[in-house]
This record gives sequence, structure tokens and C-alpha cells, in this order.
Amino acid sequence: MFNSVLPNIGKQMLKTLNFKHIFYFWVVGKEASISKASIILNVSQSSISEQIKILEERINNLLFDRTQKKMNLTSSGKVLFNILDEFFPAIEELFESLANHKSADVKFLRIGLCPTLSEGLRFNLCYPFIEDIHYTVKVLQGENEFLMNAFDKDEIDLIFATNDNINPYGKTEKFVIGEKKFCIVTNNNVFKQLPKTGKIKALTGYKYINYTPDSDLHFKIQKFMHKNEITPMRIAEIDDINLTKRTIIKLDSFSILPVDSVKNEIDRGLIRKVSGPVKGVDSRVTAIYKPKFKSERFSMHLKNIARTIKL
Repeated sequence: MFNSVLPNIGKQMLKTLNFKHIFYFWVVGKEASISKASIILNVSQSSISEQIKILEERINNLLFDRTQKKMNLTSSGKVLFNILDEFFPAIEELFESLANHKSADVKFLRIGLCPTLSEGLRFNLCYPFIEDIHYTVKVLQGENEFLMNAFDKDEIDLIFATNDNINPYGKTEKFVIGEKKFCIVTNNNVFKQLPKTGKIKALTGYKYINYTPDSDLHFKIQKFMHKNEITPMRIAEIDDINLTKRTIIKLDSFSILPVDSVKNEIDRGLIRKVSGPVKGVDSRVTAIYKPKFKSERFSMHLKNIARTIKL
């Protein structure tokens, strides 16, 4: 792509460029302003302008549209900028990690966490790798689609997920950590209104919060509602467990959440459990990773997590 848009760049041409040429260009491109770039770089505006001018002359392409007040990128400039916008942050992260690594044979591990994992579980899944001096860990959180795309782009090495439908492209290996139990929870006000028996069916008509269709929990809960002839009023679809819990505490509503995620709120009397484990909603917590990343140490951590973690 680079060569097709900027055909005049060759090996000899690249040898005549230096770091300042492309770095100054990148900063100006991010800020769309030479004056702002001057402040960030602590370099005079004339010096920055000169470096960009040299870069444009060397590659025989205009990188900025100077007919506008802002330093807007041309089509060639956008191609070069997009490449550098991945390169510079990545190289900065690499240098920082090398300078501050914990071990001589450190490995960089990028972990992706799905949003339906509780805060405590996220910690327990990541901590063994963070504690290990042989790993420098970067943790990312996002929707399932984001995690799969990042995994496919080699931006994530390991995904901890509760969705059986997460299947990134290419060769992957999976390790089941365990099965996660769910329960129906509500606040004190709603709980007091429910009868002593038949509490689950009595939820018909009450407001409830489901997961988004991005999570297979969404469809499992729909199936559970239909099977048990419950017709509540869906008011929201949220994958963030903490947000759901706070909403339930404040608003008379209910949801089906992981048992481990509501323990503290139940102990504090903020949330009430309407039922025990909900059949058909339980989900497996699975580690998804690329075969090339597997090692004896890596496998040991996954096995220890599966053996000691409480779901």
C-alpha cells in the first residue's frame, strides 16, 4: 500500500531521510497545526516546516493541503500518517517495556477481557501473569467484537471470555477455566413486593436489564424467560456488570448476574437474591490464545487459575 501511493520512495530515498522528518510530520498530522506541534516538540515552527518540506521534496509528494487554515492531510499524507500512527505508539511502548522490564527473558502478554467478567474475576485471571517477573502485561477491555478484531490483528495474545461464540479467525487454542453460575437479583424494594413462593414467575411486568446481543448471555436469558413464562419489561441492555448493579440498586428492576459478582452487595444488604443458580444461563469462562504463544509457564498459570479460582 505504501509503495502504490508513494511510488517514488525507494531504498536509496529512505536512506536520505532521518527520524525528525517523519516524526515531525506525524506530530503535525495529529495536531493539524504546526504551532501546536511546536509547543509539544519544543522546536521552532520554522524548523518543523523545514523538516516537512524536506520530507515532501524527497518523496516528491505533498503531504499537507496548505490552502486551508489547518494543516489538513492530503490523500498521500493520510496513507503515510496512518502507518506512522501505528508505528510510533508501538515503538514507544516497546522501548518503555524494554527499559523497565522485570526479567531478562520477559515476554509481552496482551490480555483481552470481555465486559461480562466481574471485577474480582478479572483481577484473579490477570494477577498470576502480572505477578510473574517473566511477563510484562497489557490489559484491554471491550466488547466481544472488539476483542476478536484485536486478536485477529495480533494486538491481543490472550482473551478471557464468557461467550462460547467468540471464535477468532486462524488457529487458536482454548482452555476452559470453569463454569460461571448466575442468579436473579433485585433491590430490597422489589424483593419485598414479591410473594414468598413463586418469586421468579412473579417478576412478570417488572423492569429488567439484559445483556446486549453481542453476548450469548442475551439469548440464554431470553430462552430462560420464555421457558419460565416470565414477561418482564426490558429497559436496557448492558454488558458492564458494575453499571447493571448500580442501576438495580437505584432503580426498581432486576437482572441475571454472576453469583460471584454480587456477593459483596448482597453481604451489604444492597441487593437481594431472588433465586439460586439459574439453569441454562451458566456460562464457561474460557481462555482463547494462539498456539505460538503456548509455553510450559503459560499453561501452568492457566491450570493454576482453573484450580484455585472460585466462579
